[in-house]
Amino acid sequence: MVEIEGMENFDVALEHGAGAILFTGHFGNWELLGALIARCGYPIHVTDTNHSNRRVHELISDLRIRQGMKIIAPSEPLSRIMDVVSRNGFVAYLADQDARHHGIFVDFFGRPASTVRGPAICSVRLGCPIVAGFLIREGHDRHRAVFEKPMWPDRSLGSSEAVHELTQRFTLLLEKYVREHPGQYFWMHRRWKTAPAHPPAC
Repeated sequence: MVEIEGMENFDVALEHGAGAILFTGHFGNWELLGALIARCGYPIHVTDTNHSNRRVHELISDLRIRQGMKIIAPSEPLSRIMDVVSRNGFVAYLADQDARHHGIFVDFFGRPASTVRGPAICSVRLGCPIVAGFLIREGHDRHRAVFEKPMWPDRSLGSSEAVHELTQRFTLLLEKYVREHPGQYFWMHRRWKTAPAHPPAC
């Protein structure tokens, strides 16, 4: 079902010995993407969210576990994620939801969007890369998985600046794929509902 491009980028991350953060958005069949990574033998943990419908939440979690993924619950601290990565594991984020006032604002389609800080914080603190992946539907039951080259934090910047710069980088990468395949971005969420405390001047 899936043609794979760039799977060697996972091996690059493993050879470095510090694990990796995996990033994607609600693009294409992201659940199939996670299952693919697990079936290829990579140690993938996925960060979870609390869905409002408990039965739906249980169904999604069960499907992920049956496909070989491990779950990190939203109640678990950031230290749990960092422990998995420091043991040369992979932690995957769907990092394109509004993070409210807990996030940082980066540009997404020309507007400041509150974005989760977790992926970049782990990358900067642990010195591990972020590997972005996207599953592109190319026909009935046919997909192409594309894994980008690892993105490393900029060591010339201070930690806060490095987190912001890296978050902006992976957000713009998602924007690139959405622009190329807009019909495959499954999005009804109010991405820009949180406004910056001090809106940028016109």
